[in-house]
Amino acid sequence: GGSFIDLRRGPAESSCVEQASRQRLYVGAIAMPAVLGRPVSGKGQEAPATQEETLGDEFMVAVRDGDVSRELALSRDPNGFFRTGLTPLCLAVGCRREANVRLLLERGAKPNLPDQRGITPILEAFSPAFDTDVNMRIVADLIAAGADINARHPKYGTSVLHNAISFYHLGAIEFLLDSGADPDVCDVRGRTPFFEAVSNCCEAEELALGGLSFSMPCKAGAPAQIVSLLIAKGAAPETPNVDGRTPLQEAQARDCPTTVAL
Repeated sequence: GGSFIDLRRGPAESSCVEQASRQRLYVGAIAMPAVLGRPVSGKGQEAPATQEETLGDEFMVAVRDGDVSRELALSRDPNGFFRTGLTPLCLAVGCRREANVRLLLERGAKPNLPDQRGITPILEAFSPAFDTDVNMRIVADLIAAGADINARHPKYGTSVLHNAISFYHLGAIEFLLDSGADPDVCDVRGRTPFFEAVSNCCEAEELALGGLSFSMPCKAGAPAQIVSLLIAKGAAPETPNVDGRTPLQEAQARDCPTTVAL
């Protein structure tokens, strides 16, 4: 009872409806206590561990605020868990501690080990507080260490490419696509990164994160530039979501003539 469904898109899996259905099965599986013993799925991604493996607060503070080398010298487990449920690597990535990310990877931190929410380190790399240069270097280090660039959020099914698109990070989107990100990966609603791009067309988004509200106005021309990048990488503009709506139909409904013309 410890095996996971392989979520990687195979030759026989041609539609986002199928991918979304499989992702929902995965979400149900990780919620079952009986399978929380770290079975492996896909490209070496492990299931979240139980809360029993707890690391000390001194290690957590070092990862978050300082130099982690002293704690690692004390034989701290780079693949353990803090009382918050985060792994040292997830915390270092989320706090944009580039040097600590590298040290943890050098000391054996697993690049595909999720925290206790089921989120892998690479998914922690993009947020409204994104620092393009630092975060892209961190993502490059994770990929070089074997991180799955197409890992998906355990609840929403979104990939790191979905996240980069939702925050209009053009340089990051191009970097991810050049690094092998799948332009047709689907979330649980069957939405591809292409769908994410046109959904952001000409509208402001209010994001409530940690009690703070971030206004993400549509940057002039950003959706069209993103769509151009996706098309250049072979993304399919007519892949329907679970409701049967295509990105092209979404762009038309949102009155995005530039995007539609592409």
